[in-house]
Amino acid sequence: MANNHIVRKRTWTNSNVSMFFFLCIVLIAGATRSNAQKISGYYTSSQQGHSTIYYIFPQHGFSYKKSSLVYDITYLTDRDSSKINFSFFDHGGSPVDSISFITAEGKKITSKTERIFIAEHKHSWEYRYSCSILFSDLKLIFGQNAPTIIIYTRSTSVSLHTTRNSWKKHAARTEKILQLFTLNQ
Repeated sequence: MANNHIVRKRTWTNSNVSMFFFLCIVLIAGATRSNAQKISGYYTSSQQGHSTIYYIFPQHGFSYKKSSLVYDITYLTDRDSSKINFSFFDHGGSPVDSISFITAEGKKITSKTERIFIAEHKHSWEYRYSCSILFSDLKLIFGQNAPTIIIYTRSTSVSLHTTRNSWKKHAARTEKILQLFTLNQ
């Protein structure tokens, strides 16, 4: 018996080509839209006289072993510096003296800290402090690559790090918020 299979050659019709390009556009638009982040849920602002005060809600992600850091940022548009309030959670019993941010490019930005409070938190200590950073330095910290944050206490220092993926999302969002602050001055 002879094999009577008919082989058909598939050709692209105009409707197939149109459908292919339509799907490509939809996929590209969806990918672009998923990378865009809405920033309105990550900060708030309020008029303060002739300037605007901006507050970036608490951010997490920096840690080392059993130590971690949570921080928020306040910026008043008529000043050249921003205020970073942070909670440092650690098992040690030594108050914080200063904080440094080391950018991926190697620039070290250091600030003395002001104590807000120290309290027991679960099985560790919560050290709540505040520091001032120039707004231009703050924009450097939130560059493409994650900085290292170093907490200096009276007796030691602790280097805190974050993951690349976590930082990528966080930095893009914060950089966009800082850009908004600059555009509204």
